[in-house]
Amino acid sequence: MNSMNRLLFLLMLLGLPLLVQAGQWDELTPDQQKVLAPYQGQWSEFDPEQQERLARGASRWIQMSPAGRETVREKFSRWQGLPEDRRRQLIRRFDQFRELPPEDQSRLREKQREFRTRPESEQRELREKYERARQGRTGTDFEKFKKRRQPGARQAGQPAQRPVRPQRPPGR
Repeated sequence: MNSMNRLLFLLMLLGLPLLVQAGQWDELTPDQQKVLAPYQGQWSEFDPEQQERLARGASRWIQMSPAGRETVREKFSRWQGLPEDRRRQLIRRFDQFRELPPEDQSRLREKQREFRTRPESEQRELREKYERARQGRTGTDFEKFKKRRQPGARQAGQPAQRPVRPQRPPGR
């Protein structure tokens, strides 16, 4: 990936809502134009949504401290070093996360913060434990789990209930 494509991708990742209107090149601020200068010639070829993401990313980049920019560069470099299938997997997981209700997203963010406060050795152990559990699951295990979670299904530790037979009327 050449440096222009890297910058484009980086700016797309940075795009957070900043109430910036994109459209014509002339509608960008001078600072945005400076950051996005490598794309001036092809700006009109981008769809409006892509222009908007790039403009927001450029605005965010402009507002970042030098240390913040360096952090983004390091993260982007790590991202580029990942195998393509791992990147696709992470994108898919991020998309799934964004589809969750806000309260679930908050809960997961809090769990992630808690995880990061643990010692590195404990994080490694938890990752290994998770991976072993994930590899041990099969489709049939999942089906059993789903059935157990269905309303009215017997939970672990509960005695099996016999079906109730209709009573015969007396004298028959």
